Formats: sequence, structure tokens, C-alpha cells
Amino acid sequence: MKVTAFHVIRPEYEASQSTNLQWIIDAHVACKDISEQEIKGRLSKIDTQIKNRSTPFEEVFRLWNLEMEDKMIAYAKKSDRLFHAFYPANSLMPEHLIHVTCTGYVSPSGAQKIAAIHSPKTIVTHAYHMGCYASLPALRMAKGFRSKVDIIHTEMCSLHLNPNNHSMEQLVIQSLFADGFIKYSVVSETKEPHFVIEALHEEIIPDTLHMMSWSVANSRFQMVLTKEIPVMLTKALHSFLANLSDELTGAYFAIHPGGPKIIQQIGKVLGLQSWQYAHSLQVLHDYGNMSSATLPHIWDRMLRDTNIPHNSKVISLAFGPGLSISGALFSKIS
Repeated sequence: MKVTAFHVIRPEYEASQSTNLQWIIDAHVACKDISEQEIKGRLSKIDTQIKNRSTPFEEVFRLWNLEMEDKMIAYAKKSDRLFHAFYPANSLMPEHLIHVTCTGYVSPSGAQKIAAIHSPKTIVTHAYHMGCYASLPALRMAKGFRSKVDIIHTEMCSLHLNPNNHSMEQLVIQSLFADGFIKYSVVSETKEPHFVIEALHEEIIPDTLHMMSWSVANSRFQMVLTKEIPVMLTKALHSFLANLSDELTGAYFAIHPGGPKIIQQIGKVLGLQSWQYAHSLQVLHDYGNMSSATLPHIWDRMLRDTNIPHNSKVISLAFGPGLSISGALFSKIS
């Protein structure tokens, strides 16, 4: 099966990272239990290497303390508009449509609503609440359908930032995560540039269940990320890759940018050159960590990059609760 036809829709409101961080500072100070000097001092210790982050919400900082019901209403409205933008009037619908998100749920979903309008026979599958690695399980699902499948990611992480929690862990999360939307197709045949899916593999690292979580709290989804994650991932990496591919030499790497340290540490452990994972750092720099939408943004850039030769091997890696390591081996066909 082949991955092709990437279509990115950027959120309407883009702001520099300095502006985003000032919103975070103002929101935390408004809680009245921390000073501006203290919150600035904590944020100054975090190097995200992000230039800009975007959101579909004009005044996103006003949404942070809304009740969950109101946040899901806001999510549903934006999600519905996105599906209409991905499938305008007279669009040809696929046989299968996979909707991937971990940041907003409503039933019927935007995917079901657009299918009802254009093609009630389209079969909708929801791949929800897996977090940053979800694009790879979505590919596994799509391969099983053996027909044309569209995959759409609608991630709105900005709804869930928590200005009431001033811990360094939460400030790292608030400094990294962003919103992103992308559509792509998995097909059996195409004449367009594409990736051939050569292999997919996934494992859970033993004794790491407590290190990453994504759960529903009173007024937001709540993330836990412990400091040990990069170390545990890199320890498990060699054995994982041995089960995925024996073609590491000269391969390009699409690494989910959970943060710059994860990319750099993986590069160091595997002895990679910077050109092998440059696209991951570029997407992090330009957009931030868009959860499950991030890796497909990296694939899109790599497919369009004429400096990556025809038939190059691309190894994709992403991580999620478990700790789960998920990977794919592609061949680029240009």
C-alpha cells in the first residue's frame, strides 16, 4: 500500500513563540498564586526551538478555563468546518475514512457528518486518544482495508493547556504543543509521488506505564510526561529497529518531535547525521508539536523534498502512552 496526496490546512491564527509564551505567562499570573517573575523564570529554562504555533481559535487563552462541554462544542464547530474544507461540494469520497484525534470528541463526528453529506456508503473509523503516535496505527488500519482510505487528523491541543498548574512538567507541555490539520490517502495504486509502506511495527516498553499518560480531567485533557522518557526510548531503540528494518544505513528518519532533545538524543544513539532527521526539526521549529498530526506533516515535507532521491528509505518513529514505540519503513517513490 502507498501513502500519497497530502493536504495541509493551517490553523487561521499564527503567533510567534514569544507571543504564545506571553499568553501563557498572563494566564498563569491571572491565577494569582504565582508571580510574573517566577513564571518567566521557569519558562526561560525551557528551550523548545519553536518559532511559531497556530490555533483555529481567535482568543484561545479565553478557552482554557471553560468547562469540558464548552470546549468540545468549540472543537466540534472547528472540526466540522475542517471536514468541509477537506471535502468541498462534489468531492469524490473514499471507501474508508479514518479520523484521528486525541484532543476532541463528539458523536456524530465531523467525519460521519461529511460522509452523510457526500457518500453515506463511506465507512468511517475513529482512531482516538492514542496521542502523538496515532498516525502509524492509522496506517496499519488503512492497510487492512485494502482499498482507498483517507486519513484526517484534527488536533487542537491548545484547548487543553492548564494555567492553574505551574509545574515545570506542565510548562514544558504548554510550551511545546500546538494545533494542526492534515489529510492524506492510502491507496493500492497511484502515479503520484508516494511512499510505499514496506513495514510497520509497534512495541510497548516494559515497566513504563507511569511515564506518559493522556486522561480526561474536569475541564481539560491532562497529560503526564516524565523526565525519564528520552532515556527509556533510546534504551529500547536498537532492539525495536532490529524488528522493523535492517536498512538503517543511509536512510532518512522522520522522528516525531516530542521535543528537540528526543530528536537529538535518538540521532546521537543511532549515530545519525543531521541531514537524516532535518525535516523533524524543521516541522517542530515551524509549527510545534501537533500531536498525531506532526509525523504526517514531516512525511509531506519529505515527499516534496527533491533532495531526497527516488527510492530512498525513510524510517518513521513515534511514541505514545505505554510507553509505546511505533515505527514504519517507507520507500519514497518520486
